[in-house]
Amino acid sequence: MVLSRRPAFRSAALALATAALLLPAGCSRAPLAARGPFDLTTTPVNVPLAQPVAAAGPIWELTFEFDRPGDSHAADCLHVALVTADGRRHVLVAPQYDRRGESMVCLIGALNPPVAGPTVAFTAIELSSDSPVRVEAVRGLVR
Repeated sequence: MVLSRRPAFRSAALALATAALLLPAGCSRAPLAARGPFDLTTTPVNVPLAQPVAAAGPIWELTFEFDRPGDSHAADCLHVALVTADGRRHVLVAPQYDRRGESMVCLIGALNPPVAGPTVAFTAIELSSDSPVRVEAVRGLVR
């Protein structure tokens, strides 16, 4: 086998396979951030988080659990901002979408403006959608 003769390729392939296995686990087992249901429209809704979330990294992953069949197909219409206690908004920009069946979608992206330091804590999440959807719960973590 060619990969066995090239340790660098074998290591890279193993790292990619491990990352592929960890992504679904992180997405589906993220801690609960907010419990709904939330009926989202173009009007932003400010949802308090179950507990403050400390900003600890540049890439964020938010998991949306949907109640109604088909609502998860509108996940690309979601708009998300994390909000600090003093009202500063950090928008999740250019997220990647990771669909987990009909009722779960993970959004993975960076915040704008970037978070400055580990002392920043988010207390709410601002949600809206270009298409009406119902979100049952939001789970989240820093990757």
